[in-house]
Amino acid sequence: MNLTEAIKAVAPHASKDKLVPVLTGVQIQNGRAMATDRYTLAIVGVEELDMRLNLWLSPEDVKAGVQSVTIDLITFTSGATKPTQDAPGDYPAIERIANGFEPNNGTVIETISLDVAHLSKFAAKFLPRSYGLHTPVFTFGVSPTKPVKVTFSAFPEYVGVVVPIRIREA
Repeated sequence: MNLTEAIKAVAPHASKDKLVPVLTGVQIQNGRAMATDRYTLAIVGVEELDMRLNLWLSPEDVKAGVQSVTIDLITFTSGATKPTQDAPGDYPAIERIANGFEPNNGTVIETISLDVAHLSKFAAKFLPRSYGLHTPVFTFGVSPTKPVKVTFSAFPEYVGVVVPIRIREA
């Protein structure tokens, strides 16, 4: 996925909570764009992105439409540029959550409740239309208390996670 598409795909997962400003933006790190609001997260691999980049895009940058980034400069789709900025804190190590995910070990889960507002953040409208239809695949964790992984077969570079809000085992 290109940088503009990747930012569009992860941006809905950025927090709106001004008390945690570092989570209100999009982190670019290790060739990936990522965002989290503490209840959902999304990580997308970005084509042709310098793996050494480690920078934070503010909500204003994301709204303005980022076209490209370098270590020193952000270029917007309008052609405007601005220097990169430091994040207003340390971004959490969310890659570990998605990378350490194990599929369900056969535990029967009678009921799991997920906030519909959180699930809507995984809507196909945030992914490029050039790949056709997008059906999310939900993979449950190793126990009923673990997060649920969300993937799209058309986008193997996309990983999402949503945290259950209520669980009842069978």
